[in-house]
Amino acid sequence: MRWQKKLGANVNWSEASWPDLASLAPLKTKRVDIYAVTPFNDIPRRRELGVSFVDFAYEARYFFALSTNANQFKSPQGLCGKRVAVPRSSKGHGMHLTIERWSHDNCTKAGNPAVVLVYSESIATILLEMKQGRVDASVNSGGSLDYQNQTEGNAYIKIGNPLYKPMGGLAFLNENMQLGLALKNALDGLIADGTYVQLLRKWKISVDDTAIGEASINAGPDPAEH
Repeated sequence: MRWQKKLGANVNWSEASWPDLASLAPLKTKRVDIYAVTPFNDIPRRRELGVSFVDFAYEARYFFALSTNANQFKSPQGLCGKRVAVPRSSKGHGMHLTIERWSHDNCTKAGNPAVVLVYSESIATILLEMKQGRVDASVNSGGSLDYQNQTEGNAYIKIGNPLYKPMGGLAFLNENMQLGLALKNALDGLIADGTYVQLLRKWKISVDDTAIGEASINAGPDPAEH
């Protein structure tokens, strides 16, 4: 990664399952110094467990559906009464509350049926259920959808504007704040010299959805605010 060159350090990579990462166990047991998942969402619940974040990107979250069903979702209101799937783990992020608020403001207030929330095991399971017709739509980051469309021939459509834009970044233990500040400086260097935007464009990730003016530490908002 370019930030490791800016940092002037070598990186030893280690892989872990998502449940292991989500529990923060690799950081808490000091098996690793940094989480470099792309990016790891900065939410207060995690910071309360002794972890800090170098926020370097937004992860704009969209409703999405199969491209073959585009006629049903010419506007976001097409989601009213539809089955919208979310991972069970998203309850910890407040995503289900965000969708319920959206449904109230955009569906039930206008006399239309509410969105029907369906909980599933993972985004991979949701994509399968969508193709099987068991759910109608879901929520995912714009970057993930851009990648999925590159690998699956534009199989998915984003519906409307972003539902919300959480921040994410590199996670580290609070006691390693010096490391966090060094990472922030390295990322700011990539942003300042244009490398950051070049990389987003290289991987066909929306600059408008993702780009951040400068890296920050622990700037992620409370999901309840969305």
